[in-house]
Amino acid sequence: MSTGKRKSFFATKNDLLPGLVNISKKFGLFYVEGILHESPNIGIYEDLLDYEGLGTSKWGSHLDNYFHVYERSHGRPSVRAIPQRNGDTKYDVSLDESRSLSLFLSGVYQDICIVQGSVQALPPAYHLIGPVARELTRGFKKVRNYAIGPEAYDLAKTHGYRLVTIQVESPTEYDLKLE
Repeated sequence: MSTGKRKSFFATKNDLLPGLVNISKKFGLFYVEGILHESPNIGIYEDLLDYEGLGTSKWGSHLDNYFHVYERSHGRPSVRAIPQRNGDTKYDVSLDESRSLSLFLSGVYQDICIVQGSVQALPPAYHLIGPVARELTRGFKKVRNYAIGPEAYDLAKTHGYRLVTIQVESPTEYDLKLE
């Protein structure tokens, strides 16, 4: 079984903006929120700068703000129906790992912590993860295996924000410490 590549980071909206602008200019990508949708008309973000939740963590978990990232040159992903136990139907994209990345956006949660984000890929999408991760985290500080945006670093170092690697309810010993 092959393993994937992952780049983990901590960032605020201001930290993410320059990288997302550069990604929009350099790569032909689009984004689909990785949630179950109510309708088969799944919204696609041509640019994450349009995402209302950019830079915030909804629930204080590293699984917040999840997106499938696709190259435009491969076309739109197909939509699949997912029957629910209560008889309803939800919808999601059919994830083709050979042409997609998984992006979990980092963000501030309730002005007390910054939750880890990551970009992930399986072997067929390795050609995309390196360049996208480099653009997204350009100018970030490296601390252990994490990239930390300038504003996120300042919030942690100067204002005592936690750098949460799993979720807010996790013990603080799992947090990334700046020492």
